[in-house]
Amino acid sequence: MPARAQKEERAALRPPLKWAGGKRWLVPHLKPLWEAHKAKNREGRLVEPLCGGLAVALELRPRRALLNDINPHVGNFYRWLKKGLVIGGEVEMANDGALYYAHRERFNGLLREGGGKPKKRRDFSII
Repeated sequence: MPARAQKEERAALRPPLKWAGGKRWLVPHLKPLWEAHKAKNREGRLVEPLCGGLAVALELRPRRALLNDINPHVGNFYRWLKKGLVIGGEVEMANDGALYYAHRERFNGLLREGGGKPKKRRDFSII
């Protein structure tokens, strides 16, 4: 694959979640450090203790990574993504405060009723 096509493909990956406190702004500062690390250790592993929306990992694209987050629902969401979760038209998505709070209330209600784990794929779209 030509280098130009690879760059275009790389730009297409976006975090699956918008995340308060996201680290996307750090990527230009981290990238030179990551490239230097990769040059010394081809099999280097990215360790990200608070991965949140995955902006750093998706931009750096390590061969190996240990990704974690203190929020158990984020980890559960990413496990569903690994299983093939697709977020589509099941739930209305928009950059709208009222809609956000309605989704958040629904999610919290599901947690109260279900003991902490969303039961259906669509329940993850409101994290």
